Amino acid sequence: CILLCACVLALKKLLKRTSVDSCPTMKTDAVQTTGKFSPMEQSYGHLDTVGTGVDGSGSVAIKMVHTDTKLSIVLDVVRLIFSICLLLFSTGSVFYAIGNSNTTMPDVFPPWAQFTILIVALFILGVMEGVQIGVVELAHKDPNKYRKQYPRAANLLALENKGRNVERFLLGRQVLVVMTVFVAARITTFEGFWDEMHALSYSGFLGVILVVVVAQLTPQVLAAAYPVEFLNMYGMKIAFRACLIVEATGLVHAVWFLCVVTKSMCGACLCRQSDEMDDYAFERVASRSPDNMDVVTVPITKDMSKVAGQAEEDIEVEVALKSKELDIRNRTEFMASRNTIDDEMATLIEHAGNNADFYYIYGDDNFMSPAQCFEKFKKAGLTPPNFLLPPEHKQHIPPHIVAMMLLKMYTEKNAQAPQSQV
Repeated sequence: CILLCACVLALKKLLKRTSVDSCPTMKTDAVQTTGKFSPMEQSYGHLDTVGTGVDGSGSVAIKMVHTDTKLSIVLDVVRLIFSICLLLFSTGSVFYAIGNSNTTMPDVFPPWAQFTILIVALFILGVMEGVQIGVVELAHKDPNKYRKQYPRAANLLALENKGRNVERFLLGRQVLVVMTVFVAARITTFEGFWDEMHALSYSGFLGVILVVVVAQLTPQVLAAAYPVEFLNMYGMKIAFRACLIVEATGLVHAVWFLCVVTKSMCGACLCRQSDEMDDYAFERVASRSPDNMDVVTVPITKDMSKVAGQAEEDIEVEVALKSKELDIRNRTEFMASRNTIDDEMATLIEHAGNNADFYYIYGDDNFMSPAQCFEKFKKAGLTPPNFLLPPEHKQHIPPHIVAMMLLKMYTEKNAQAPQSQV
């Protein structure tokens, strides 16, 4: 019932957004709710104002209905309603089967125990799926980038960057996931309530819908859109360490043996061409070494000097042409990567937000930052004014206060001066 109510409210809100979008006077206020962006936002790659500071794709990717075309809206609504109804039916059927003890779990587990085990299994499965996506997305990233705003995620990244902890985590996580799925499968597999439903329910299909939608796909999609925020939640590092502990037991250490065998059998065949190219390059370099060169004395004549001078001129012309081509290619590559650079700068600005320290240190494109001015005062042996001190300094005076005082003094002075002087 809650999911159906949420679906109805979402569709109602979607219709309201469509009506707002059709009204020119309301477009400005409805930019974030309708999914349309201003030209500045389009140039910065559709910034996510509430999402992650990593890729900014959360608000763009996570939508119930994508308003690209009318056909896509209709198809998304139909698929959304069908999936929600199927999820409700599978959830109700599983809960009804648990309440009547019709599951494949042993009879020693009463219904309340099966409910508890199922909820715990779904929670563990959701954590494992989300942590996996976050860990893989941010593998080998610098944790210091997230230390200030996401300290728990930074600590987890520092742990996963040690040695081969990423691979160890994947091994331990897969063991826990498979064990949890098997337990959930015993609870979500049951006999049908009527003969026509027996094959569908006993095959575990309804349980698959419940487990996959609630405990696997939902955490994965959220973690893919917001990996740093997901890893920054409480308990994620504990889950990571639990996977390392499971791997340390040696239950699946045969994986390393199989990986080495597979690499030795297939790696030589797949990498043979690159190895041959490396050997060929090495032989060419070795053949050019001074030990393999014969020293020959050649007398220099006037004709040879002319030829050398002409060759030097030709080389200079060719170098100039190459430089011009390289400049054109660099310009082309710069224009091609401009959108990427704009996206990264926009993400950096969004990540900074209203952080005064950021603008104090770096300033902008037109003027020096207060920190740079402060350093120039110090190098000149002068006492920096209070409005150039760091924002956290006790004697710091905001620059706009100084500007307002100067403007006030200037206005009062002009008001007292004779009209002719003004």
